[in-house]
Amino acid sequence: MATVPSHAFLDVAVHALETGDMNAAIATLSATIRQSTGTSAGPARIMLTEAFILQGDLIKAAEALGGLTTDRVEALTGIWPSALARVRGRLAFYRGEQASAVAWLERAVQLAGTDGRALGQAHFALA
Repeated sequence: MATVPSHAFLDVAVHALETGDMNAAIATLSATIRQSTGTSAGPARIMLTEAFILQGDLIKAAEALGGLTTDRVEALTGIWPSALARVRGRLAFYRGEQASAVAWLERAVQLAGTDGRALGQAHFALA
């Protein structure tokens, strides 16, 4: 049975990301991923990718995202499919792949649906 990442750990990581403390976010998310199994590490991997992007480390961001296997992607629910599309779009943008970036970011907007925060983040990344 998969271990679900603790909401407390994810809350700590979200706070660290929002306050710009990438080292704390990376440490918390890395520990969360190590403790998770199966499909439950998906949200933590998406957030870890975001932290590495914000830190400017595109290689580590791609590696973190590369850990999301097809079964993990298919298991994502809620805001996470939109968040995944958003970080994929941001990575493509920073790699200079503008057409791919726009496609991923448009997908993020579609997947956000009516979730205000996810929609706002997707629109901000697209702008």
